[in-house]
Amino acid sequence: MKLGTKNQDDTYSEYGLDRFLDNKNKPIIHRGSHYEGASVDYLNDALAFETFNRERIPKQSLCVKQLIVGDIEDAEKTLIELIDSAINNQYPECLNKLLTSSLIDIFLFVIYSLYSKIKGIYAKDLLSINDINNIYTCSDMNEVKTHFLEIMTRLKVLENNIKNESTLGKIFHYVNSNYTNPQITLNSIAEKFHMNYASLSKMYKKEFGTNIMESIHLMRITEAKILLDNSELSISEIAEKVGYYDYRTFSKFFKRMQGVTPSEYRGSNPRL
Repeated sequence: MKLGTKNQDDTYSEYGLDRFLDNKNKPIIHRGSHYEGASVDYLNDALAFETFNRERIPKQSLCVKQLIVGDIEDAEKTLIELIDSAINNQYPECLNKLLTSSLIDIFLFVIYSLYSKIKGIYAKDLLSINDINNIYTCSDMNEVKTHFLEIMTRLKVLENNIKNESTLGKIFHYVNSNYTNPQITLNSIAEKFHMNYASLSKMYKKEFGTNIMESIHLMRITEAKILLDNSELSISEIAEKVGYYDYRTFSKFFKRMQGVTPSEYRGSNPRL
């Protein structure tokens, strides 16, 4: 078994362990030279960390996807599964804090990237500084779950209002549900809703503050950032997954919106 590059995360070192990747990029954990004198609890916590990440990362990615497309009911179920897993496995407090922080990051990212673009919607009404403080100061994960479910309820009310409001609300929901389709365009949306594409573009931008294709690229790049941070997928695979035919187009829009290429972004945000 060949040892590869040492992981940048220092968490394992705190437990008196070394973490390497083998030639298949799978983690290997073994006691480090500085392990002497450490208790079995440290080893158990480190192994819990590995298990925790295997369960957390795919579910977090799924939750982001569901939030982006407006599937709040399923996002709520995924959220509950994530938090219940932490409760049932009785993870150390440090891992519960990590999960809590990552969930707050997800909600901030989605709310400020997507919902705050809608006319008349204020991000602070969906997730306020007071909400964040209350979540961070919770004494256990059941309290954390209660706070996040309150936020989910606000999002469900908002989504229902958008869907029921007008044709534009239906278009907004359609775009959110189909942005990963590489064939979606302003013309295809206009045809589906029997509208003139120029009128549709003008109405959409007036209502939501951005044009349709900008919204589509924003949702794609939002999901891509989560996948770059939390998955082992190659950049080309991520490009295809979020709706781009090729890496070059994906990289162009990513750099336009983020100021860096996907490779540079991933390199500056090492995964756990």
